[in-house]
Amino acid sequence: MRAKPERRTSSSVVGPKDESRYGAKLKDFRNGMGEEAPVSNDMMNEWRNQRGLPPA
Repeated sequence: MRAKPERRTSSSVVGPKDESRYGAKLKDFRNGMGEEAPVSNDMMNEWRNQRGLPPA
């Protein structure tokens, strides 16, 4: 069972740390699947949501 991602309130501030975590997730995906592997919008938005970022 997957843990539910932490939800941020509207008063939360998204910072560079959140963006870098998303970037690390994307880089990890590319390293495992290859630089040319497609990344769906749904996947990107799920990863962004897990980091408390707005949808792409």
